[in-house]
Amino acid sequence: MSGRNIPLNDLSVLIPNRFKERITRWYEDRSPAVIRTYDIMHNELIKELRYFNNGTLMHEAIYSKGGLDPYNSVIWWHSNGNRLSQLIVNENMKMTQGNIWYDNGQIRFHFEDNNYYWWDRNGILEDNGDLNDTSYILPAWSNNGRFIGVRKLIDKSIPLWIEEWTLFNYNYNPLIKGNVLCIVRDNEFVDRVINEEWTLIDSSRELKYLQLSAQKLLNTITGKNNFIAGEDWIINNEKYINSLLDSSSSYIINSDKNYYKSRQFNQNYYLKLNSDGTFDYTCQDQYKDSGYYWVNNSVGKLFLHYESGIYTGENHMIAIINHRKIFYQFRNSYYFLMPPHAQINSDI
Repeated sequence: MSGRNIPLNDLSVLIPNRFKERITRWYEDRSPAVIRTYDIMHNELIKELRYFNNGTLMHEAIYSKGGLDPYNSVIWWHSNGNRLSQLIVNENMKMTQGNIWYDNGQIRFHFEDNNYYWWDRNGILEDNGDLNDTSYILPAWSNNGRFIGVRKLIDKSIPLWIEEWTLFNYNYNPLIKGNVLCIVRDNEFVDRVINEEWTLIDSSRELKYLQLSAQKLLNTITGKNNFIAGEDWIINNEKYINSLLDSSSSYIINSDKNYYKSRQFNQNYYLKLNSDGTFDYTCQDQYKDSGYYWVNNSVGKLFLHYESGIYTGENHMIAIINHRKIFYQFRNSYYFLMPPHAQINSDI
């Protein structure tokens, strides 16, 4: 897969410490599950790699401006090493090319030039058509280019139509199925609502929870017939763990909020530690990430757990140099305690 095309005259790519690669999720045996590359100057995710527990590659994607990089292949693999899916989107996050394979290597789905084809496991053509048909069967893709289900147009009229959705579990087997009422809000946007109880295919799961999760997924979708979901459909995310940060012997700073400031990439960065154990991280009002923190004085470390922003779910470690100075290891930058009058004037 080709990387992002960066103009040769963009010398900012040479800025030291701008790009950072880190393991963000592990398996229980401490083998890497997710490795991400960040552009910390622009606060963007650049690349993501996911691995199976045996070390083989599961997923590779290039990102830009908060989403999948247009016209770059997003690839997922089966655990046996065979390719599972390949997706290419345009700048509007619509599928321009898509392929899906069975684990035996047989192609299952192909989409190109608005035409689609479906095959069974034995290579027999099951269905085909285009996006202008009055009925269609298309994949459902998540925001990281993962094949998460199948949706079928079963009854169409204007401004309403009905789609039948089947969402998969982590092993790409049918998990839950049901109809979705689609209502055109204007020329560009469509509301999708589950207006009847769905059918639970996997009896080991809870219908109410899955149907609520499905509606949350549908709430992130606004397109008509060709779209990428606004979030991922994750049911078994508990198989991944964060870095082992033991907070059992740690405690929250019980004091007034403190502001720390750093200067990096010709920009001001602020870390605000609140007295309730939460924190806010911002860069000159360009973005605001948040989460909670704790301190382990025995090792002189401050830990941040992000609950919003591109680092959501990650734990970052900060070394406490003294009561006025800390070192943020991931960002390779020192932060200094701001005086009280400067804290009051800092609106973060």
